[in-house]
Amino acid sequence: MSHEAPVNRVSIDGMVLLNIIQHCERVLPQTATGHLLGLDCNGVLEITACFAGVSRVDDEDEEAESQEHQLAMQRQLRDVNVDSNPSGWYCAAWMESYLTPSVVETQFSYQSELGPNSILLAYDPLKTTHGSLSLKALRLNPAFMSLFTSQDLG
Repeated sequence: MSHEAPVNRVSIDGMVLLNIIQHCERVLPQTATGHLLGLDCNGVLEITACFAGVSRVDDEDEEAESQEHQLAMQRQLRDVNVDSNPSGWYCAAWMESYLTPSVVETQFSYQSELGPNSILLAYDPLKTTHGSLSLKALRLNPAFMSLFTSQDLG
């Protein structure tokens, strides 16, 4: 991701949105997570691809496997000319359930490693079944990032 202009808008490819919805619906009642790929250009973060993450990461071996899976997927996508720039992640969020310490820590990690334009897309399958798409693009603001870096809030 480039960091020239701060992102003030997110554009999501329709196929990406359908893949996120399908993944989140398929793994119910478990929580789905995945990785977002794309580019940020002139204040617009364009999400052009996504892929599912490893379902559970409980220890260091599984964490290493998850990271290797992510890198392998990015290499394969690059090989077939798909944008392979990490741009954030997505998760299924039941009724604002994305407001947890682990989600905040994950987003902090993404923004620390990828830059301030990295986002979380939170998709709520339950709210969506009531007639309108429930999808939020979120990121931590610079003041929070600074506070979280300087203090142990956990």
